[in-house]
Amino acid sequence: MPMHQVAENMRIQKSLCGGAPFYVLGPIVTDIAPGYDHITSAIGGALAAWHGADFLCYVTPSEHLRLPDIEDVRVGVITARIAAHAADIARGTPGAMEMDNAMADARAAFDWETQYSCSLDPVTARKFRNEALPEDGDVCSMCGHLCALKQAEGPWVRTAKRARPSSRCRRCSRGMKAPRGTPPLSCRQRTRRGPT
Repeated sequence: MPMHQVAENMRIQKSLCGGAPFYVLGPIVTDIAPGYDHITSAIGGALAAWHGADFLCYVTPSEHLRLPDIEDVRVGVITARIAAHAADIARGTPGAMEMDNAMADARAAFDWETQYSCSLDPVTARKFRNEALPEDGDVCSMCGHLCALKQAEGPWVRTAKRARPSSRCRRCSRGMKAPRGTPPLSCRQRTRRGPT
């Protein structure tokens, strides 16, 4: 389904279903990307969820090519969770921006452990960083010493470094950053789309 038809399709579907919870597979917004249908599906899924879909079914990279293996399923689920989270932000879902804000603070403070804990896929994030550690351990190997945050380091970065106290997820004990004065939420409550 082309992107420009997703919103109207969701309006029609929700109307036909009388507002009942509605789930979508995709929709895949272009059909020329075999091996990448998890991405074309996430684009359509984010739009569909923004416009009223209540649940996104994951699509794997192997969709239309072969039966998925465990890694295909893992990648498909993470990709669908990214789409759902992006839609929660677009819909103004309470608390949807908390982890994004915590990630922004962690990036500004070069706090890699908190960045991993804020990530939907901390294993992959840690793996990628560890595969190419730069000489300056604060930055990543993409920009290295030319890192914009490092170049602009000033009072706002020092403030971000001490902005939020750590708390623990009640469900899995992963380290989380929580806004001051708020109780720790579970990972599930923070992402609102499936278990971590």
